[in-house]
Amino acid sequence: MNSLVPSGSTMSSSTKPHVLAIPFPAQGHIMPLMQLSHRLIRRGFLVTFVNTEHIHERLMAAEQPGKPSSQDFAGEIKLVSIPDGCANGSDRKKFGTFSNIMLKEMPGPLENLILDTNIRDAQKITCVIADVHMFWALEVAEKLNITRVAFWPASAATFSVVASIPQLLEKRVIDSNGFLIEKRPVHLSDTMPAMDPAWFVWLNVGQENEKESFQFLLLCLQSIRSDHILCNSFPEIEFPAINLIKNVMPIGPLLSDMHLQPSKLWTEDTSCLDWLDRQPARSVIYVSFGSLTLLNQRQLLELAHGLELTGRPFLWVSRPDLMDGSPAVYPDGFAGTLAAGRGCVVEWAPQQEVLSHPSIACFLTHCGWNSTMEGLYHGLPLLCWSCFADQHLNEYFIVEVWKVGLRVSKGKDGIVRKEEMKDMLEKLLKDERIRMRAMEMKVRARKNVMEGGDSWKNFTTFVDLIS
Repeated sequence: MNSLVPSGSTMSSSTKPHVLAIPFPAQGHIMPLMQLSHRLIRRGFLVTFVNTEHIHERLMAAEQPGKPSSQDFAGEIKLVSIPDGCANGSDRKKFGTFSNIMLKEMPGPLENLILDTNIRDAQKITCVIADVHMFWALEVAEKLNITRVAFWPASAATFSVVASIPQLLEKRVIDSNGFLIEKRPVHLSDTMPAMDPAWFVWLNVGQENEKESFQFLLLCLQSIRSDHILCNSFPEIEFPAINLIKNVMPIGPLLSDMHLQPSKLWTEDTSCLDWLDRQPARSVIYVSFGSLTLLNQRQLLELAHGLELTGRPFLWVSRPDLMDGSPAVYPDGFAGTLAAGRGCVVEWAPQQEVLSHPSIACFLTHCGWNSTMEGLYHGLPLLCWSCFADQHLNEYFIVEVWKVGLRVSKGKDGIVRKEEMKDMLEKLLKDERIRMRAMEMKVRARKNVMEGGDSWKNFTTFVDLIS
């Protein structure tokens, strides 16, 4: 997508500003910050991109031969790693626990990395861009007298909820541990739609993690020391929420660059693109639950049967760890469906190239924010199957506010039945009003990141500020 972000004036290596970028170690956080790094490089910056050692090893293992990698980008980006301090690998799956371990263990190694880089390299680090969840990196930057910038990879609506925690406490919507006192719709402002407090992000991370996650988010809010907050959104869809956040600069959508090695934790199976080439235009149901969602065996069977019942071709991304360590067992006859060419299942797909393919009719999505942005950018009707964290709030905006999708309903046992999925897919694909609104959203999203668009202007202003 090089055409979307025009290059700035060229600089010699001795005059280039040097940014250190550090994401929270999860797929949905790494990808948009990497795309921001690519945009900065096009504007004449150097970038040092810091992952945890665990994530760095996975990224390197997922590299594809013959495709340029991020560290090859114009020779101006360097991928480095520091330890996350997590001795028990299972703790990485618990947001609050893992975040607190990193808070304790990572500031020292990051400070040493910056000092070593400044001594060794001709161009010292002049700015640190850190995921809000890695706020401690901004404290390191402040200590070293380096410009500080916070990065929020999710929706402005979700950030506005976190930013409103003090008001929610004062109005006794939640208690000191983040639990609901009164279950009533919440208006964060006169222009924000009413939100169900059950959607609050910290209440959707598993009951054993709710209190610790809330306390950590509150700590993030209280501890952010940054000159600016960059947000992966655009004003036309989230203007009321953006207005609630001080010093925020929406610069999205931030999408992965199809011309580069993606910042993914699984190797992409590009054979699905050849399969898509053989399908009719606007015929394929694309199914992906992102990088973290887990299914049980019963739900997997219902999903497989539901896709078969539609009678339509489908492309399904089924990660190696979709079943949380258990092997996925597909229903009898499902292999025959695939062999007949009616379906394609891959462990990981090049999602940008898939969503832009003319054969895609709709996107069955978990409503992660990156997938939401990508769906909007490509103008696709969305069938929403939210699972945890911020996904329920994203689903609400997709269905009720932007009206570019529908949602599936789960039974009392939490299972989406095959008949429900078939019926909602058919309803979605027959709804011309949704399809037209999705196409209008595509125009808006692209206009924002093109020269003269609001996100483009915000990014240009940001570049000028940190240059």
